[in-house]
Amino acid sequence: MLCCAVLCVLLLQIAYLADGIPGLVGSPLGGILSDRSAAQHPTEPEARLAHNTLIALITMPSGLLIYAWALHMKTHLVGVFAGMVLTSFGCALYLPGLFGFLTTMKQSAAGAASAAVQSMMFIMAGVIILVSAVATRTMGYGPWFSLLAGIQVVVTAFAYVGILRKQRVAAAAAAAAMRGSSHELSARSPSV
Repeated sequence: MLCCAVLCVLLLQIAYLADGIPGLVGSPLGGILSDRSAAQHPTEPEARLAHNTLIALITMPSGLLIYAWALHMKTHLVGVFAGMVLTSFGCALYLPGLFGFLTTMKQSAAGAASAAVQSMMFIMAGVIILVSAVATRTMGYGPWFSLLAGIQVVVTAFAYVGILRKQRVAAAAAAAAMRGSSHELSARSPSV
């Protein structure tokens, strides 16, 4: 009996490590990545989100699928923890870019905007937990989390395409402005 209690506590601690360590490593990396993107494109606030969103598009659904099907197929807990690590790492890489973007766009209300994002994350987490309790009983872990991963892919891909379009429009506008200013300069200079 004592061995089972120690094992359960140990597994719980490992589960927290599988979620916490990738967050501890991924968050600073996400901030560095976001800052580099912003430095490359200083006039485009959405640039902060480009690389972070792409990484989230790859890691978070992959982690959800690994987590779900490892639970569904009752495989070793290493698979479950690997899925948790990938999902946590993707989320930790994405959030610094999001908060950097909010700070850039709404400097006077950055705290309120960040608090709104955090609140929505916690509310949606609560809703998903409530729905997941019923869904995993009826559908099973694999199909339910596969559905969530599919929703994640669609929403994140939609956001990523929007970011890329905005960057292309900004780049085209900057190029047109450069061409326009060079034509003005050539028109003003006296001909020889």
